[in-house]
Amino acid sequence: MDVGQTAPMLGGGRFEVRGTLGAGGAGVVYRAFDRQLQREVALKLLRQASGRDLYRFKKEFRSLADIVHPNLVALHELHNADGDWFFTMELVEGVSFIDWVRPSGEFGPSRPRSDIVAAHTDLARLHGALVQLVD
Repeated sequence: MDVGQTAPMLGGGRFEVRGTLGAGGAGVVYRAFDRQLQREVALKLLRQASGRDLYRFKKEFRSLADIVHPNLVALHELHNADGDWFFTMELVEGVSFIDWVRPSGEFGPSRPRSDIVAAHTDLARLHGALVQLVD
């Protein structure tokens, strides 16, 4: 955001959006500040609210909300506010899996596919990450 620009708010002003962490086919994940709980969170916003998409979004949240494991992010709350459906979760600092195992000078959701394909796979990082994934 530019200096002087007001941060977008979600959830009736409870969540202050501070940046984009990633995007997929049906949603966007933002870094946000929960003004009520005074903590930073990751916030996944459903982009398309068709009945099928909404069903899948709620099912994703409900199926993962009660799973607690050191290698999984903790889900917090499911929200419906001002016509937006989103859920909040633990904010984990770091890089994506692909950025971790195929590092290069550029990281993040805007990293071009050509850069990912051209990057060398760090086998030690891949092995360590796969061990955690399997766990």
